Amino acid sequence: SVPFAFKNKVEEELNRLEKDGVIKLVDNNDWETPLVPVLKGNGKIRLCVDYKTTVNRYLEDVKHPLPKVNELFVALQGGKTFSKIDFMNAYIQLLLDEETSKVLAWSTHKGIYIVNRLPYGTKPACALFQKIVEETLLGLKGTMNFLDDLIITRCSDEEHTKNLKNVLVRLEHVGFKEDLKKDLAQVEAIVKASRPLDLHGVRAFVGMINYYGRFINNTDKCEVAFNKAKQMVASENVLIHYDPSLELRLNCDASNIGIGAVLSSILPDGIERPITFISKILSDAERNYSVVVKEALAIYWVVKKLSQYLLGRHFKLVTDHKPLLAIFGEKTGIPIMTAGKLQRWALFLTGFDYEIIHIEGSTNSVADVLSRLSLASKGE
Repeated sequence: SVPFAFKNKVEEELNRLEKDGVIKLVDNNDWETPLVPVLKGNGKIRLCVDYKTTVNRYLEDVKHPLPKVNELFVALQGGKTFSKIDFMNAYIQLLLDEETSKVLAWSTHKGIYIVNRLPYGTKPACALFQKIVEETLLGLKGTMNFLDDLIITRCSDEEHTKNLKNVLVRLEHVGFKEDLKKDLAQVEAIVKASRPLDLHGVRAFVGMINYYGRFINNTDKCEVAFNKAKQMVASENVLIHYDPSLELRLNCDASNIGIGAVLSSILPDGIERPITFISKILSDAERNYSVVVKEALAIYWVVKKLSQYLLGRHFKLVTDHKPLLAIFGEKTGIPIMTAGKLQRWALFLTGFDYEIIHIEGSTNSVADVLSRLSLASKGE
């Protein structure tokens, strides 16, 4: 049920969406998914739906790859002037057929609404939107999109303006209103990790080194050894390039001062090799969060940061904080009384295909050390 304090705002938003033709009230329907209202920072209500507990497991995936980083660079190379277009409310600009509208229906305190536009949180939404935009822009040079972000460029101002006009014409026509090297950013969290100053920090760092020790040669130097060890963990001896054919595993952790994570591929022989490391220091406000909110923030922030690797892929999401299984678990709904932050983060994750796994903190050593020896910057 909708909290009393939200009811008027929820009804106003339902009325607005119905007036815009996004939803339609019906007497009955075979399918329905409960509405989850989320209070935004500006005091307004966002209407979200937790499809992971209802229809997502039955929806067929759209097999369409998201562009890789090197493909983006190749498509935009030589550009001198750039423009960026952001699709507002991107997914709901895509019309659904009658059968799909009924399957994705919302259950509300006012009744059942069928959904005429593609809502966020459905499993194939990301790949489907990427595919449609790519097909719309097919043949236009110096143009590349990653989901709802579109970049346009050319080698001169005149050509760029012409190209931008062509893109806008295409979008209007389909109904829119208006020799490989490792990426240093992938290992920045390791290379810039601060020197541990207490016993727990040293143990955490040594635990990480032990975890990848099979790939690292030992040395007896002190400060030199510490810096050398970080460089070796971040080297090609340990790090591997992203391979879409390999299983993905994302380990996340939070401490009182920071967030850390490692995205890895599982090789055919079962060995785990890192693709990228990531960390950040918590802001003063974030340090006051409860433990469960800090751990949830770690998952949300990391998945958002690494979405280019994770969207459209099944991956294992690993945490050492067991309560998160009830909030982010695939087979559990989002409790209506859950804090607003957790609701928003949980609903964001419904757009990803993952299996959340709990492990003991002692075995989550890599993410743990990155959360305690986080980058000097507080990040986003």
